[in-house]
Amino acid sequence: MAWIDMAPGAARAVRALVWSVTPVDVEGPEYDTGYSDPGVPFSIFVGAHKANHEVPAIRLAEGVLHEAMHLQLSLIEDLVPLVAGEAEYRHSPWQSRLRPTQGVLHGLYVFKAVQDWLTVVSAGTHVDAATLVHCRKRMVEIAAECAQLQDLTASQDLTSDGRLLATALLK
Repeated sequence: MAWIDMAPGAARAVRALVWSVTPVDVEGPEYDTGYSDPGVPFSIFVGAHKANHEVPAIRLAEGVLHEAMHLQLSLIEDLVPLVAGEAEYRHSPWQSRLRPTQGVLHGLYVFKAVQDWLTVVSAGTHVDAATLVHCRKRMVEIAAECAQLQDLTASQDLTSDGRLLATALLK
């Protein structure tokens, strides 16, 4: 949480939305694993690397924030419909496969939140060089992935509120 706490808004969201963290196995140090399920509220499942793997703690913090943002958007969707159909599938730059519009919108929302958080972290005065390199690399990767979604705002599956959200996220 020390990394997440560097961005007060992210910290508030994680503390409000994540009441249970369950570690899950990962395939190796180069992989991060995580998931959440709206049917299991306030709970996330994140990859736990073995202690002998030299995986920076910031990656675990990113996984926690990532899953918290999925939970947050699911709660928002309970109040404000963002997607009204399932007719369209589009390429997900994160999963390298076709996904329904809702899944792509979730990815965009989550990764933009992560990118914003990484921007705050990388501006911190107590960030070591390796973490700074990691933050900058991830910010570039996320920007490139999000740039692939410029056509999302034209989706017929999005409600007007969903279109407004996608447009704001893609600015």
